[in-house]
Amino acid sequence: MKRLLLLATLLFMLPARGADFEIWSALFVRQPIHGNWVAFGEVQNRMRGLNTYRQLLARAAIGYQLSKRHTLWFGYGWTPLFFPATEGEHRIWQQALTEYKWDNWELSFRFRFEQRWIDGKGGVTAWRWREQIKAIYNVDTRWGICAWNEFLFNIGSNSAVPLGGFAQNRFFLGVRLPTESGWSIEPGYMNVITRHVAPAPTETFHVATVYVSYQPPQILPAP
Repeated sequence: MKRLLLLATLLFMLPARGADFEIWSALFVRQPIHGNWVAFGEVQNRMRGLNTYRQLLARAAIGYQLSKRHTLWFGYGWTPLFFPATEGEHRIWQQALTEYKWDNWELSFRFRFEQRWIDGKGGVTAWRWREQIKAIYNVDTRWGICAWNEFLFNIGSNSAVPLGGFAQNRFFLGVRLPTESGWSIEPGYMNVITRHVAPAPTETFHVATVYVSYQPPQILPAP
């Protein structure tokens, strides 16, 4: 486990090589507060080349558990871009999360609605809808197989986001390495398809990822 944490730290620091290859590393924390209230925090580092593309993403949210399987969230995200230009983005987001667990399987559905304000766009609000389906098969207590797909959709278009409709698709395949204390690491590969303005309507990126997360075992729904 210590070696994997070291690997995650190195990936956070090292630049990715290649025009279509990136490295994403992230830390996620989910913690009960009181009663049905829970808190969430996240920080990500995304890199492509040394001076080609680098972005930081930080999110925080508070959630209310309607039941063992259903949670509603309200959060804020700050997304500064350092290369190729210095640019910031602020987001307010609302989310519904549904989680199931039975036998060796874990399945979750995430629906997120974002309001985005991008620096230099005149304070115009961009609206985006995101959906993610995630499945984990726990081979045993030491490791499992993890896969998810996320679809991003721009609602309308304006000076902040010139293209409405399909924005991006992210598909992840990797392994999950949990511990009894609630920590887990998910190294893997992600394929990202992004829609742009012509003449290059779509672009594909290959992403090496290492996700480290903490979630107390009691948060997960009982089988």
